[in-house]
Amino acid sequence: RLEERLIAALPPVKRHLTLPRLHRTSPGNLPAAFWKLDCSVRLALALRWTRGYDARAIAEMLERSPDEMHRILETALNDLARLEPLNVDAACRACRWSYLDGLVPPRGHLLACAACRDLLQRWERVEHDLAQAIVRFTNTALLPPADVGVLRAYHARQDGAAQAVQHMPLWKKPTLWRALVVVGVITIVAGLIFAPTGAPSTARSNTGPRELLDLAIERYGAVPDGQGVLHQQFAVQLGEGGERMQGDVWTDASDPARHRMQLTDDDRVREWQIGDGVDAFRYSGSSNVWTCVPLGTGGAARVLDVINRWSLAPAEQRTLRERRWQFGPWAVGRRYLTMARTAPTLRSLGVVSENGIRVATLTAEGDAIDGSLMLKMDAQTGDLREVREVRTDNGSTRIFTPWRLLAHEWLTTAEAKGASIFLTYPASERPEEVERSLPLIDTSCPSWQKEYTFSLSTVLSLTSIPIVGLPNPPDEIDRIYLGGQRDAAQNLVPESLVMVYAGLGHRLTLRTDNRGRNGAQLLTTPSTTAIRTGNWNIWIRQRGLGWISGIAEYIDPDPGRARTNRTVGFYAEGWSEEDVVAILGSARQLVLDDSRSQRNLIYDPDTRVIAMDPVDDASSLYSGKAFDVSRTTRAALGALPAELR
Repeated sequence: RLEERLIAALPPVKRHLTLPRLHRTSPGNLPAAFWKLDCSVRLALALRWTRGYDARAIAEMLERSPDEMHRILETALNDLARLEPLNVDAACRACRWSYLDGLVPPRGHLLACAACRDLLQRWERVEHDLAQAIVRFTNTALLPPADVGVLRAYHARQDGAAQAVQHMPLWKKPTLWRALVVVGVITIVAGLIFAPTGAPSTARSNTGPRELLDLAIERYGAVPDGQGVLHQQFAVQLGEGGERMQGDVWTDASDPARHRMQLTDDDRVREWQIGDGVDAFRYSGSSNVWTCVPLGTGGAARVLDVINRWSLAPAEQRTLRERRWQFGPWAVGRRYLTMARTAPTLRSLGVVSENGIRVATLTAEGDAIDGSLMLKMDAQTGDLREVREVRTDNGSTRIFTPWRLLAHEWLTTAEAKGASIFLTYPASERPEEVERSLPLIDTSCPSWQKEYTFSLSTVLSLTSIPIVGLPNPPDEIDRIYLGGQRDAAQNLVPESLVMVYAGLGHRLTLRTDNRGRNGAQLLTTPSTTAIRTGNWNIWIRQRGLGWISGIAEYIDPDPGRARTNRTVGFYAEGWSEEDVVAILGSARQLVLDDSRSQRNLIYDPDTRVIAMDPVDDASSLYSGKAFDVSRTTRAALGALPAELR
């Protein structure tokens, strides 16, 4: 806790004390209102803007109560934003103080309270602008060596009057502690306020930054070490300006098959998963948010918004827990850790104490990072605690916190049982529970059901429906299937068909559009430039951390041939954008031999057909099923370019 002790040891400024001069250029864009603040308030703001401390951590270092520090920061930000102080009710105060604590303000309150929405927006603008200004200001500030010598000489004279303590142990001598205070003044004030950035002098962990990141990646989502049930709570935001959610995880350390994972947004349940560690696994996802079920609202609602229940052994429940951490909002923290681990520039800002935990802060920079990343993690265990993105935009600094640990607490097994942790659904109304049959088709997407899966070999053999897929799936893939919907008459809906390629931490869906539209027509906001790969033009529709989606349009290599528009909508997760483009470059229309060569990976609800040759008339075998088996429609395949057939 060296940094905290040094800051706490800063003596009060006496009126008669002549402070050393600071050689710097100009105060930059720091407004006069900032310099009118008390020095302790300026220090608190500097700690917040340059070191990433929240109100509670600053309160501990400056020996103030959390409530007092909340009021100090609230008053300071109001002054800097030129806002008049108002009497607010408890709900508004809780909303504003949650912002100061780095938490996600209550969404319901923000929707209802225009005053809090406006105030937080103005606070954010002020903090972004002043954070950048204080960095520019401190980059040119130096404490002259002569003045450092004056400080040392002053303390040396004071030491001469303390002969009685010469025989004390070194750690008890006032000279040592006064020296630490001097170091504290020079290091913290000159380092945080008056010195070039990138050179803090805090205590460092014995573990190097890359080794610590390796440990953090290994520990992310892993079974916790300890006894009892660990509850972890975190806030996650899917991109700047994106949706915010709260994640909660309860894991029985002695039996990780016994777990509960949920994503919520105020009173809305986004995702909920429970394994009882014995024989029951339950999963429910909301059709209103991120989901791995690309069936459209109507189809997805049949497998979402209900509690799906399977009878599964403990080993399978453990696997489902591990897989959940690999996708969507659950994987955000891991992806930032991986991004930092591969960054060419990685620095440690030292180790400090937060609520009794030694926390290491790392920064990462590189071409793949927009600005820089600041990550906090437990210096001992490697557990991730916070991720911040710091960007400079037109002279102002933007700070975005996509992931933050909110709680980390242990419960005894008896306490967890008494609270019904592994039974509770986090809403007043519990959805209908539906018993599902095995197999569980996609362990990374438990909602996917057998009734929405079709035999790829059957569709390729007996219909004229073109299915674009991968003749050579990436090595990460361990499950392939063809999904889609049936209409009211139980007939297959061709435009709903989607090829799904799933593996640990990786997912790719390809939906073929056979309606003759080109990629630009399908994009709501066309990108300026298409990416050419193989015989495809790729338009990126959306990008996120670890995922992209867009449109791929087939380009006929024979310019003299009548053009046949063939487009494919894609969603990819777990690969880099360059890897996705390369994968899509190998795509083509699948043939029956593809389903045979990939039979070890494909889930096929009608396994009898995989080894069968195409037949001329299978009407009797598939009578009443959802396939068009007429010779006329099968003959239509001959009208397509050979590269697509």
